[in-house]
Amino acid sequence: MATALVADAGGEDSLRSRLEAKQLEASKLKSEVEQVRFQAQQLRMRLKACGVDDPTFVPSEIKAGSNTANTQHQELRWLFQWLVDNIDLGQQVVFECGSGEGEVQVGGRRVLLQRMASWQLDSGLKLSVPLDLQAEIGGLLAESRRRGRLEEGRLQSLAATWELVAAEVVSASVGMPEPAIFLVHRQT
Repeated sequence: MATALVADAGGEDSLRSRLEAKQLEASKLKSEVEQVRFQAQQLRMRLKACGVDDPTFVPSEIKAGSNTANTQHQELRWLFQWLVDNIDLGQQVVFECGSGEGEVQVGGRRVLLQRMASWQLDSGLKLSVPLDLQAEIGGLLAESRRRGRLEEGRLQSLAATWELVAAEVVSASVGMPEPAIFLVHRQT
C-alpha cells in the first residue's frame, strides 16, 4: 500500500512538471502570436503609407454601394482594439523626447514631440503619447476596456482629427531604424 502511494506521488510530480512546461510553452506561443499580429499591423500600415490600400487580389467583402466610413476607420479600430486588449494602464512613465528639440519628420510632416507619457503593452512594446494628451487617451482606453470595445462615436471623432502614419524612427539607444505607428493630428 505504501509503495503504491509513493509511485502515485512520483507520477503526480511528473504530471505537474509536464503541465508547467506546457503552460510555459503556451505562454511563449501566445506572446509570439501577439508579436506577429503587431508586426502584421505594422506591415499593413507601411503598405498604406506607400499608397497600397488593399494588398490582396481577392476582396475580403463583396457588397453593393459605398461604405467609406467603415473602410476608412477599420485600421484605426483594429489598432485601438489591440491597444485596449494589451495595454497596462496601471503604470506609466513620463519622459522627455528628442533632447529638448523633440521635432521629427513623420510621413513627410514635421511632428513636435516633447514630454511624453508611456504605457507598457503585453508584447513588450510601448504606447507613448504627448503628456498633454495622456488623460484623454488613457481615459479613452480605460473606458473602451470597460465596454469591451471602442465606442463608434469616439472612433469617428478620432478618425476625423487624427491620421495613422507608419514611419521608421531611430532611437538613440538602438541606433537603427525601427518601425513605428504615429497618430498625427490632421490640423496641427
